[in-house]
This record gives sequence, C-alpha cells and structure tokens, in this order.
Amino acid sequence: MKPSTLALAAAAACTTCACTTGAHAQTTCAELDLVPDGIISIADFAQGVNPCIAGGGADCDFDGNGDSNGADLAFFLANFNGCRSASLSAPTAFGLPVADPMNRLLAADISDSADIDAGYREFEVRFRLPGPDAELISVTGASLGCGAPPCFTDPGNALSTVLSAAQIAAFGATGDSYITIGDRSGEPSPAAVFGFIESAPFAAGQSFEAGPLGWFLSPIDAIGFPGSPGLGSADGNTDNTVTLIGVAQTAPTLSGTIAVAYTHGAQLFISAGDISTTAEPCPADVNGDGDLTPADFNAWVLAFNSQAPACDQNGDGLCTPADFNAWILNFNAGC
Repeated sequence: MKPSTLALAAAAACTTCACTTGAHAQTTCAELDLVPDGIISIADFAQGVNPCIAGGGADCDFDGNGDSNGADLAFFLANFNGCRSASLSAPTAFGLPVADPMNRLLAADISDSADIDAGYREFEVRFRLPGPDAELISVTGASLGCGAPPCFTDPGNALSTVLSAAQIAAFGATGDSYITIGDRSGEPSPAAVFGFIESAPFAAGQSFEAGPLGWFLSPIDAIGFPGSPGLGSADGNTDNTVTLIGVAQTAPTLSGTIAVAYTHGAQLFISAGDISTTAEPCPADVNGDGDLTPADFNAWVLAFNSQAPACDQNGDGLCTPADFNAWILNFNAGC
C-alpha cells in the first residue's frame, strides 16, 4: 500500500518510560500500597495512584526515572488484581516496563457507503499484540489531529463509548468518534474507559490530546482476567488486534502519536509509534494491516459471512456475491 494511504513510522525512542531492553530488578506488591494501610485495595488507586500520578508524586514513580507518568500507571494497573490477593512481600506478576521498539499500530478503514455519503470516512486505530495471551493494559499517551480543523465529527458523547446508529442519530450527528480498549460493540452497556482527558475529546473537531496518562479499562477489576477486552484472544480482537480509537474523519489526513502498555509473559512493555491516515479508500485491504495479501481474501470471506461493511467492495451499499468480483478488481488495482 502506498504511503499516502496509510503511513506508519516507528517512534525513535520510548517517551513514556525509562528505556531499557533487559529485565528489571524484582518488584513487590508493597510498592502498590500507596495509602498505606497494609493491603492492596481500590483505595490505593482512588487515593494513591490517581492524585499521585496526576500530580507527579515521587511515591508512584515506580520505574525511578524521575517522572510519574503513564508507564507508572500501567505498572500499577497490570499488577493490581494479582497483588490484591497476595501478601505485600509477594513479587509482582509483571516487572517494571521496558521498551518495545516495534511499532504495532495500524489503521483500518471501516467506512461504508453511508459514511462516505455523509462526507467522512471511519477509521479504527488498532494495536497488534504479539499473541493471544498478551493483554493491552492502557494507552499511556496519545495525540491525533489534522492540519486544518475540523478533523472529525462527533455527537459529543461524554462517555466516549461506541454508539449505535440510532444513538448517533438521536444526537443529531452523522458519525461518532470514540476511545476504547478492545471491541466493545457486542456489550449491551459497555462501560466507559477511564482516562485523564476531557469528557468529550472529539466533540469540537479539533486535535485530540490524551496527555501523558491516557486511558484504560473501567472498572480496573477487569484488567488481568480472562474476560478482559484487552486480551489478544478477546471477542472481536481479530488477529490479536485491539481497537484503541475510532474516528469519523472529515479531514483529508489525520496524524499523531500513540503509546501503549501491554503485558506478555511476565513482562510489561511500552510501545510508542506514529500513525497517519488518509481518507483515500483501499477497499481490498479488508484486514486493515496496510498491505494487500491473500490474507485479505480470507478477511473478505469473513466480512461476507457476517455482512460487515468491508464486504461491500463495489460501493452499492449491499453485501452480495458481486462484491467478490469487485474485491478481485480492487486487489489487482492495488492501493
């Protein structure tokens, strides 16, 4: 795929943690007891991490780099549930964060004909985990914008969750932009993610800044459990990809930087990268990985079977066998 359609560039350096590639010294659950009261509980988050990290306190500078930020918050979140049922002297399940130099971000164009007719394209920014047992803990920082606002459309959804078409219409809007951890569309009442950001980040159509602490699942009890939407194997996370942001993009191009914390094995990683999207359709790239390969045919078959928007390859608003021939033409034409 040509760079003007989807450009991804690895960040030159980790900006949210002390960048190391080796293992850190063992940490214990006692470090999470920020109240302190001798136990690990939600009070350590509410009374400790929240004001401590937001205020730059030294007690929550877990990695000792002189700055309390999203990487420190990710360390707390990754180990919170394990330490709640352990003694303070027990080792934490995950060590202090280390940098992952790989850019694991990708953007998928999920627009349908109704979106295009309304004057925007829908993109999902996703993060590809290294395996089904890896878990996305938090977005530790993010910015996304364009050269000449408005950049995106949004009904001002204060909860930042995925809205249904009926809900979007009730707001008098044409599209929705949101932040998330994983595919929440299948949940009857998806909980809003928690973040140190404004309540309706996309509402003004200007550039979106999540700040140095980003967002994570709410309630935090879901992190580290089999049902976590951040797991590579969770429902809706195809090919171990976890959705982070959905944008109804009105600008020709969006660009930004996103840093993500995830666990794999017994280690906590921070991966930071740059991403840009251009509202130039490439319908044959059905799996949204930025390349045209035979895997896109399998993705199209799945889209056809589920009647997903990506099935519509000829732009007639329908998902029919004719779209198979259209996909072949689109694939051969390239992007």
